[in-house]
Amino acid sequence: QCAVLRRHPSPPLSNFDLLVNAAAVKGVKVSCSSNRELAYSLEHADVPGDPFFNILLRIVSTRCMMQAVYFCSGMLPEEEYFHYGLAVPCYTHFTSPYSALIPLL
Repeated sequence: QCAVLRRHPSPPLSNFDLLVNAAAVKGVKVSCSSNRELAYSLEHADVPGDPFFNILLRIVSTRCMMQAVYFCSGMLPEEEYFHYGLAVPCYTHFTSPYSALIPLL
């Protein structure tokens, strides 16, 4: 059996250097040791009087990540099916299989 899935590989920790340094300038500590730690850090990153700081950090954090890609199950070992950004072991989605996926298949 085969399924079209979407995986999001874990980025190297060095990808987050810009994010960690930008947060530190404002006195905010961002932990990137795991996707859950990153999500927790972003949720609690707040600078009083700067309502856009958290939004900016979230935008920068997405730029640090690897690009998610479609693949067919069976092409990779199951431990590589992981979606880093969503923190789920297996993920698929379809917005319009005819227009988006047919060229890929």
